[in-house]
Amino acid sequence: ILLSVNDLGNAEAYVKKYNDLIKSGIKLTIVNVGPVVDVKSKTVKNAQIESFNSKIASVEGAKIIDLYGFLNNNGFSSSDGLHYSTTTYKNIVSFLQSNW
Repeated sequence: ILLSVNDLGNAEAYVKKYNDLIKSGIKLTIVNVGPVVDVKSKTVKNAQIESFNSKIASVEGAKIIDLYGFLNNNGFSSSDGLHYSTTTYKNIVSFLQSNW
């Protein structure tokens, strides 16, 4: 499951659903939400993303792939603060392939 900034308002519902799925025997891999450029993004701030990712990390038994940490540690670019550059998306694909 690849989450995005469009999911930020649904953390509690997602955690409940994911916990129910895991209890029923389904294995989940969840990619948390990557960061934005706070000074450019007018709709979303990293504090909101960090709070959401923290809630998602509480899903017991799910494999969490930390896209947020990867991009913060390795850098990323975005022209509008919200959507990543082509190079960043290529780096994300490589990261996901090596962590899946």
